[in-house]
Amino acid sequence: MRAFLPGRENDMVKEVTKQIVAVKEQPKPERAKRIQVMAEESPVQLVIFYDGQPIPYEFRDGVEIPEPQEGQKVTFKLIRKDNSFAGNYGAVVKVNGRNLLDEETLPPEQCRKWVLKPNCPEYTLTGFYVDGKVHDFQVKSPEESKANEVKYGDNVGQISFTVFKEGTAPAPAPEPPPTDDNPRAVRDAKILTNAQQPKVLPDDPNQAKEQINKEGMKHLGLVEKADTGVDINLERTTLQNPGIATAVTITYYKRQAAP
Repeated sequence: MRAFLPGRENDMVKEVTKQIVAVKEQPKPERAKRIQVMAEESPVQLVIFYDGQPIPYEFRDGVEIPEPQEGQKVTFKLIRKDNSFAGNYGAVVKVNGRNLLDEETLPPEQCRKWVLKPNCPEYTLTGFYVDGKVHDFQVKSPEESKANEVKYGDNVGQISFTVFKEGTAPAPAPEPPPTDDNPRAVRDAKILTNAQQPKVLPDDPNQAKEQINKEGMKHLGLVEKADTGVDINLERTTLQNPGIATAVTITYYKRQAAP
């Protein structure tokens, strides 16, 4: 399997955002059809399996799949469909807002990506790939899932899939040089831009502080990584100037109603 370090943001994000907004503004039947076309025409396909069985997408107001049951084996498969393009494609797959590579919470364009070369074999993804180990997905019980919904904020119950095409992003603008007045301006701007904060915090100040301090550490959830992992070797490569080709969000779990 191949993965690569993130590149910089590009104007393709704005174009994809416009397409998504345009789809959302359409009537529901038309929106569902447009989303289906976008998903089916993606140059890289994401197939989701429960206990080895592929799960079909349901196109309604968005993309949905049935909820997995406690203890079911969940795996993903990445399949490159477009081999007419001589370059590489990249893919970012997130579960509950966390990248399968290192559990990154950055925007997809800043995340590490799976790199698919022309005529490459299918990639089977079984969990989260962190620190040289793969931690299999685990489906929690309904009680655990309800209790842990707050851990993921707005991303709870979502699988996001973003495909990048090599060589399609505009060249990034050069960074402004530091000035005598503020030599650390560029660095400070990057820190503020890339900072990730929890979207939902407990009401209790002490609990909120604890959650902020633990952000980026182990998170419980609906489909999460197993505590123990198996060693795996991921080859690192480079995806040159990638631009977003497709972005789809799949709902696999909906928040439980309050008692």
